[in-house]
Amino acid sequence: MSLTSLTSLEWFTNKQVDQLLATKGRVDTWLLRIFGWEKSWISEEVGIRARWDSDLPNTSGVYVFVNEFDGSFLYVGQAANIYKRVCNKNHHKLKWIINHFESNPLYCGNTSAIDDILVYHKKVNNRDFNNSLKRSLVWCESITIGILKPVFQDETSDIYNIIEGTGQLRITEQELEDDEDFED
Repeated sequence: MSLTSLTSLEWFTNKQVDQLLATKGRVDTWLLRIFGWEKSWISEEVGIRARWDSDLPNTSGVYVFVNEFDGSFLYVGQAANIYKRVCNKNHHKLKWIINHFESNPLYCGNTSAIDDILVYHKKVNNRDFNNSLKRSLVWCESITIGILKPVFQDETSDIYNIIEGTGQLRITEQELEDDEDFED
C-alpha cells in the first residue's frame, strides 16, 4: 500500500491549487477559509491574574496573525502545539506586534491591541507528507509565508513565488535537526 504525499501547496489550498492560481496568488481571509483554514480569537481577560482564552487547537500546524480591521497578514509561524505557542504571552512576534500597534499614535483601539488580532490556523500532519513533523511544519510555514507575504515577517516573504512556482526553503539540515526551539 503506497501513501500519496501532499505537496505543501496542496496542503495550503486543500488540493484546490487551481483556485489559488486563478487569483494570481492574491489571498484574503475569505479564501483562507475556503482552503480549510480555521479562524480563532485570542483574548486577554484582565483581572488579578491575566489569562488567555482561545479555541485554538492543541495540535501541530501553521498559524497566521491577521489584523481584524483591514485583513492584512501580520505574521506566519509554525508550532508543535498551536495553542501553547500562540497563547504564550511571551511569543516574540505577537508581543512585538501588539507593542507596535499600541505605540502608534493612529491606533484608536479602546482595548488591548490583542483583541484586534485574529489567528487563522491549519493542522499539519506529517503522515500527509511522508516526512518528519518538523520538516513538514517548515515546508508548510514556508509556502504560507511565500503566498501571504506577511508584513512583519523578518525578510523571508520571498520564499515562494506562486506565479512563477519558484522558491526554496531557507533552512539548513542542521536547523531541521535542532529541536531546541521546537519544544514548547
